[in-house]
Amino acid sequence: MIKNIFLWIIEHLNELIVALIFISIVYYLYQYSDFIFVKNKIEKYIMPLVVLFGIFLTWFQFIFNKYNLKKEAAINYFPRPMELERIESEIDKVINF
Repeated sequence: MIKNIFLWIIEHLNELIVALIFISIVYYLYQYSDFIFVKNKIEKYIMPLVVLFGIFLTWFQFIFNKYNLKKEAAINYFPRPMELERIESEIDKVINF
C-alpha cells in the first residue's frame, strides 16, 4: 500500500509541484490582497474561483500531456507485430536449442 502511494507520488511529482505552487500563489493573493473596499462579499471570491479553475485546467493539461506522450511512445517505439513475431521466433529457436 505504501509502495503504491510512493510510486504514484513519484509518477505525478511534477503535477503535484505545479499544483502546490499555484495553490500557494492563490493563497497569498487571497490572504494578503486588500479586500477592504469590496462592497459585495461575492466579489471577494470571484478572483480566487477563476484562478482555481485555471489551476484545475493546468493540472488536467499536465496529466493529459503525460499520458498522451506515453501513448505516443508506445505507438512510435514498439516494434511492429511482424517484427515482434520474428524476434519471438528467433528467441524460441535459441531457447529450444
